[in-house]
Amino acid sequence: MPLITLSVLMAVVNALEVLVFHQQMETEHRVRTSPDAVLQRESALSALCALFGMIPASTSTSRSRTALGYTGVPTTRVGQWHALVLLAVALTGHLWLHWLPLAALAGALVVAGVRMVPAAMWHVPATNKLRTAWGQSWMVTALFALSGGAMALLAGLAVSTVVLLRTSGAHVIRRMHLQGRLRSRHLRRARTEAWLAGHMTKVAVFELQGIMSFGVAALVVDQVRHHLVDQQCVILDASRVPSWDETAYARLRALAHELHDRGIALLISGVQGRHAQVMDDLQPFADLDRALEWAEEQLLLDCPREDRMMDATGSPLGDLGEGMSEQASLALEIGMVTRRYPADALIIRSGDLDRRLMLVQEGLVTLSTAELAGQGLRLASIGPGVVFGEMAFLNGIVRTAYAHAGTGSALVSTLEWETFDAWSNAHPEAALGFMTKLARLGIRRLGAISQELRAAME
Repeated sequence: MPLITLSVLMAVVNALEVLVFHQQMETEHRVRTSPDAVLQRESALSALCALFGMIPASTSTSRSRTALGYTGVPTTRVGQWHALVLLAVALTGHLWLHWLPLAALAGALVVAGVRMVPAAMWHVPATNKLRTAWGQSWMVTALFALSGGAMALLAGLAVSTVVLLRTSGAHVIRRMHLQGRLRSRHLRRARTEAWLAGHMTKVAVFELQGIMSFGVAALVVDQVRHHLVDQQCVILDASRVPSWDETAYARLRALAHELHDRGIALLISGVQGRHAQVMDDLQPFADLDRALEWAEEQLLLDCPREDRMMDATGSPLGDLGEGMSEQASLALEIGMVTRRYPADALIIRSGDLDRRLMLVQEGLVTLSTAELAGQGLRLASIGPGVVFGEMAFLNGIVRTAYAHAGTGSALVSTLEWETFDAWSNAHPEAALGFMTKLARLGIRRLGAISQELRAAME
């Protein structure tokens, strides 16, 4: 905005200079030239400067000759130096002019414009004929000043719009994730996770930021097309996009149809409120975690049954029971209590003190920061064959999160610490394997959390 205002002020001074220069040449130097040529040149130079993102300053020698006329030495050589100074201001002013107080710049320009007005024009002539010419001169001066200011304002708005689009387009994609390192917080059994890890390169994630307009959205579409290789799903994370317009919606819809014809799904995450309603046909998700979870579920449709293991097969202990002897496994299963929880039912409460280890047999269990289901931040989604509550189980600390059954019912088995302690004394070798697998599960979760924190800090 300060540069736009500065452009307006400079245009006002330039318009005054066109008229005053020729009046002075006629009244003081008896030089008669056509003001139209100078006005055309000034207008062309201002438009050219605006197109190249420069401050529309005057680069002609006419102002220099006017200023030097007060000294009595109107030479072209010095005028050329003055023109070079003005050109330097036009080229580099956007780098340093914003550091100067706008009031000082405006005052300097206004003083420069006023000083160019011949002294004779500040006094009312004695005769009526001269008074008419004097009034007409001031009328034309005002007309040039107003029209020049309006044109400079339009040019400044055009330049600022182009600069805004260029800047927004250059930084609209905050980060791209094409190596498949991003994962959702949906925890599955180890074999399923290992299979997914080798296929997540088929999911491309683009983090967006800034205002999303038609031109910016077009740049996003071009970047998506350029970086897609053999992905099956594209996720645009718009959690850092504060504003959308209808033209951006249209561009994304066109991209969604184009990718759909190629067998690629387009997802939008991080949109809220009316934006989510408008983009309902683009599969909007509340956050990136849920979009990644949807993409993972689509990839798992191609996963072999033996690697997917969506149901708890074999031992109800899931991964913790692999490699355990049948006798030790049956002895531990006898001490476990299994219960079915209805949809959205509260399973554990944050702040409670108990040492139960939970293992999901069927359905899903959601860990969050809110007591009511569906609210707060989702910390994890626990699938069949996966345990949760291991920190309280191992260390005896209070619960740090709330656990709810998913949208469907959840079948959960519970293992008390006292039961495990008595079992471990009877089966020390199996207990060592159990604790080793539990520690590996904790390390895997800590690794996923560290990766999320690293991505957030970058």
